[in-house]
Amino acid sequence: MGFSLSWVAVKTENQDAVLETLGFAATTETDEYFESDLAGVVLRDDWYLVVGQGSNNLIIAKESLADLSRIGMVIACSVEEHVMVSSAECWFAGEKRWQVTHNAQESLMNLTAEGQLPARFETLKAQYLADQEEDSGESADVDHVFEVPLALASTLVGFKHDEDCSDVFAAGLPVVLSGSHESEATFTFEIKKPWWKFW
Repeated sequence: MGFSLSWVAVKTENQDAVLETLGFAATTETDEYFESDLAGVVLRDDWYLVVGQGSNNLIIAKESLADLSRIGMVIACSVEEHVMVSSAECWFAGEKRWQVTHNAQESLMNLTAEGQLPARFETLKAQYLADQEEDSGESADVDHVFEVPLALASTLVGFKHDEDCSDVFAAGLPVVLSGSHESEATFTFEIKKPWWKFW
């Protein structure tokens, strides 16, 4: 099975403010591989990471990201490997600054970008598009372009969902999060209509 998850990282030393904004509390139960519904961990360079199950988890709803971005810079990712859709976005001071999205349902070469993107984006874009072309482009059995948003976010935060990132954990293992919003924090995998379709 592929991954279906969301994550958000806030650049702040105030972990409590992040949890309070999301309505969560840290428990004493560890979750090294982010297998629980929600888990959080302090990363190096003052990032606080929250990972939730489901690619449309409410932790990355625009209202949540806008609120979190008033605490510090926010990087958020959505990962849906079942249909090969990925996205990364940056928020700051209540506003979205940039977003990068790949949707394999449109095309294996699909990549949309908006806003003031980090300089690293063009390098990653060129690298993964070249890899896709080398593996037969649209007719390839592999989707390299899916990695672009996730690799871009990783260069900023140091976390990637399918890699061992324990070396960036700054204060012990991730812990399970709980709180008043826990029961409504994730959507089920059964999506009535994919979010990228408007008809």
